[in-house]
Amino acid sequence: MTTKQQKKKKKTKQSENGLSLEYFAVYKLLKFTDLRIELTDEAKNFLRDYRNDVKELRKKDPDRYQALRSGGQEVAYWVKSVWLTDRRKKFIVDRSKDRADGAWDIRVCNQSHEVLKISLKHNNSHLKHNRPEPLIETILQSMGCRRPKGSTLAKKHRDELGLIKEEFKRRSPRVRKFTAVPKKSRNLNHDFCNRCCQSLRTLKRSYGAQKVARGLFNFFLDPDSRVVRVNTTRRDRCYKTIEIYDLSSITKPSDVRFSVHPASKREYALKLHFDNDWRVSLRLHWDKAEIPRVGTAFPFKFDATLDMPLVKIVSLYDPK
Repeated sequence: MTTKQQKKKKKTKQSENGLSLEYFAVYKLLKFTDLRIELTDEAKNFLRDYRNDVKELRKKDPDRYQALRSGGQEVAYWVKSVWLTDRRKKFIVDRSKDRADGAWDIRVCNQSHEVLKISLKHNNSHLKHNRPEPLIETILQSMGCRRPKGSTLAKKHRDELGLIKEEFKRRSPRVRKFTAVPKKSRNLNHDFCNRCCQSLRTLKRSYGAQKVARGLFNFFLDPDSRVVRVNTTRRDRCYKTIEIYDLSSITKPSDVRFSVHPASKREYALKLHFDNDWRVSLRLHWDKAEIPRVGTAFPFKFDATLDMPLVKIVSLYDPK
């Protein structure tokens, strides 16, 4: 096995759980013999490539395997009950490639070009996990702009974050872990959030409030989709229920405001306040404690979550 393949094999437990749920849901949909189900090439490749990972999970943690398998199967049964009702139609199941097409993970289409988009979650309501560096170009892409990576705003945003990293390294040259950074140098997290906030404000001035607000909203929420949260017990020993959140009835925003607030002693969050009363919080944190010694890549990620409950549009599905 090559080094590249070894790195590819390494997954966090959270990522492993999410991918396993997708695998079991797509696999069960394919096994409905009373329906005409076809898979796209992306969905076929996903089932083929992730099959060995599922086998490894079954060996090392049979309880978690069974809990996720039950959850994924119940997602498939729910899709069948609400969407795959006409046995005469052919249905196509697609799987998003690293969410490159939006916030959805699984998509089901029929011959009438009707689409069901599903954003699959496991015991959490996180919307996305994004790096701060490509933030502007990903929003430009969701707005339909051509060549977002080559835009002046995206390049300037990356350059400004690069300067912040270099200044941080200059102030703390011998520190190897973020947890060991002196108090006087702990504003790195705040500087990153503040720079992202300023870049978003510049983007809003350049492209207009409505276009940026809807681009951001579509990127993080995808109002045409349904969020399906699979709940398991503590340590994933047993499957409990699934919750379905219908986002299709949300009024699209026409404006958005940005602000930065403390999220903890060491962390800050970038808040998005949409004028349709929806709020999204982007908590910036590091996914690795070690500070890179060479290069400018920092292990920073945004945890995008809804800063509000989904009580108004939630429906609970209790499998029998």
